[in-house]
Amino acid sequence: MDGTAVARSLFGRFLESDLFRRARAALEAAAPPLALTGLVESARALLLALLQRELGRPLLLIVPDSRAAAEYRRDLQAFAVLLGGERAQRRVLRFPALDADPYRGVPPHFQVSCERVATLHALEDNEVDLLVAPVRALSVPLPAPEEFRRGERLIAPGATLDPEGLALHALELGYRIVDTVTSPGELCRRGGILDVWPPHLERPRRVELYGDEVDSIRRFDPTTQRSLNVSGRFDIVPAQEVPLTEERAARLLRALGGGRGEAEEAGQGWSVRLAGLKEEGVLLGAEACASLVLDEAV
Repeated sequence: MDGTAVARSLFGRFLESDLFRRARAALEAAAPPLALTGLVESARALLLALLQRELGRPLLLIVPDSRAAAEYRRDLQAFAVLLGGERAQRRVLRFPALDADPYRGVPPHFQVSCERVATLHALEDNEVDLLVAPVRALSVPLPAPEEFRRGERLIAPGATLDPEGLALHALELGYRIVDTVTSPGELCRRGGILDVWPPHLERPRRVELYGDEVDSIRRFDPTTQRSLNVSGRFDIVPAQEVPLTEERAARLLRALGGGRGEAEEAGQGWSVRLAGLKEEGVLLGAEACASLVLDEAV
């Protein structure tokens, strides 16, 4: 029994209700906002899951905070499994808030950055049915698709690859160089083997080199580190939505006025942070300043 038949079988009366018909009509016609009240949280999630399935297009749910986002995603994934199986569950994603603050030197959690990148890639590839985001997640401008894809590197069997150059490029894209790859956004090199986990992939990839040529690409288990099945080509994508490259660091410093006047007004801590940006190209929390460094933002 497919998802539509399941929905009709279990929720037929709800689908025919006046409430559901009005909600669907409002979304189809892009009508003025329609307020739906009196539903508990799980019923709201069911309504959204059924609306998405009936409309056949992605829906964005904006919630007050991260806790609400986690709860809604949990409920939406449960209904997605019921209506469409595990594949539908994987199409219910979260877009977390960055929680970055350059004035206090607070960077976003690394895995939060990776999750945002993975979600943006899924949106570009039309692999999202329901997206849940706390309102603060939408307060920072995002790079336009063309700029978001800038810096991607295709890795394919038989291609020539400079591992040192790739590692440096990955650092520019926001990856962490580690001894063992266990999480998205990490890269490790051991002789002629390169392990890397691009944030948009479910499993990391192990690239084996023969000289400077890619001999094989395999998925591997990040827990046991055992190689699994052979994989085809893949892209190494940024681990941050707006990596602070040398060019962007210089642009950010100019946008902040070079740092002297602002540093005197903001205090010694800000002065030290701006000095780090000028000398090392590093400013913790710079992700919150995306609008100052992007050529095109959305």
